Amino acid sequence: MKTLQDRLKFARKEAFLTQAQLSHRSGLSQSTIAQIESGRNSGTRFADRLAEALGVSVSWLLTGQGEASSVPLGMHPRRRAMDADEWLFLDLDEPSLDKETGEVTWSCLERGGLRIHRSFFRGKAAQPESCRVMVHHGTTMQPFLYDGDWYVVNTAETGFLNGMMAFIRDDGEHYVARVQKRPDGGIRLSDGISVEPPFDFAPGAAETTLRVLGMIIFHTSPPTYQYQLR
Repeated sequence: MKTLQDRLKFARKEAFLTQAQLSHRSGLSQSTIAQIESGRNSGTRFADRLAEALGVSVSWLLTGQGEASSVPLGMHPRRRAMDADEWLFLDLDEPSLDKETGEVTWSCLERGGLRIHRSFFRGKAAQPESCRVMVHHGTTMQPFLYDGDWYVVNTAETGFLNGMMAFIRDDGEHYVARVQKRPDGGIRLSDGISVEPPFDFAPGAAETTLRVLGMIIFHTSPPTYQYQLR
């Protein structure tokens, strides 16, 4: 790390801060931090504010000499906790339905498109190998899902459960709906903004009509996700 911009970017990532979060801590604008990290701004006159916000010494940030901080970089408590397990890279997949066998198959649209830590799956009581990343199309699920958003489906959840679930139709189209179990044992499906009235299934009818892909356990906007990992 020969330059201030390299050391700044390294220290920020060690602290698990986005540029926006460092901006809030330091009082500098996000554009200023982006300019320093890209080399368009030398950043020397802001070194004291950046060093204080990051918990590193000013001399190390400016020159690279001496100890960075009392807690060696790479041994940050949050870093140790997050490195205890692996980060997983999940593919962006597209489901299709074999009309002859009725089986759902998956094809990869983008290899390793979404990075999620194993601890997330533990918190959701889900197995990573049972989860698929999909992309949402359309506007009917706003504000929960917007067109182009990505979401993670736990395909182990194949029964009808209260909450957001993904389905695939006989024509191969997949969609998302909010599931609500009715007191009579039937199923109610609705969209996210109630433009259309909910659709009610009699008891046992939904199971023979709809094919469940799984429960949605995570959703994100790809541009936001990419920004957070810069």
